[in-house]
Amino acid sequence: MSSLFEGKDVHVLGYGIDPSAKGLLAVLSSLHVKRGERVHAICAKLAALGVAVEAKAVLDEAGGKSVGRRHVARAMVKKGVVRSIDEAFSKYLGNDSPANVPAGEMTPAEAADLIVRAGGLAVLAHPGFLDDGAVAERILDAAPRIRGIEVFHRYRSKTTHLAYLAAARRRDLLVTGGSDFHGDRNPRNAGLGSMIYPSAHWKDFEKRLNAQ
Repeated sequence: MSSLFEGKDVHVLGYGIDPSAKGLLAVLSSLHVKRGERVHAICAKLAALGVAVEAKAVLDEAGGKSVGRRHVARAMVKKGVVRSIDEAFSKYLGNDSPANVPAGEMTPAEAADLIVRAGGLAVLAHPGFLDDGAVAERILDAAPRIRGIEVFHRYRSKTTHLAYLAAARRRDLLVTGGSDFHGDRNPRNAGLGSMIYPSAHWKDFEKRLNAQ
């Protein structure tokens, strides 16, 4: 689940959810509509800046899935407006850039509540991608229903995970890991199954999931 905290994008993972939960499906449907509306607003801002990108091309990039700024960036690359996704974000789509439209997402606490109501376990995704560890600590303080933290990830530094492993132990949180593979063409994606996730942590996680 995408969420916003102190103006930053925060992802909350939901493990073991009931994918047919009516409350979950209703929220997802509403978010799907709002994300489509956001794409049209972003394209309008780009047009005002002299950059012509059609909303349909962006929606085609998403292929019916949840659409976001990365799909706008891909459409811009295909049209030759920018040379890369990174350039699209730095010039036009980043949080403080001229064509960005705030997502209006839920808070991490609301995302975690939604996951729990759907029978799942809420986990804070890749905290090492936030500005600093203090942000992750504040998120966890504000969202007590988050009961796990994604410690092992494709961080640039080989020691980044240590701070979050310590936070997990201090807060009695489950330790998870993953590559964040989305099945798309992002060159920065790690391959499916490429992450090493210590078996001891997995066993604890599996035990908690089975007890849900």
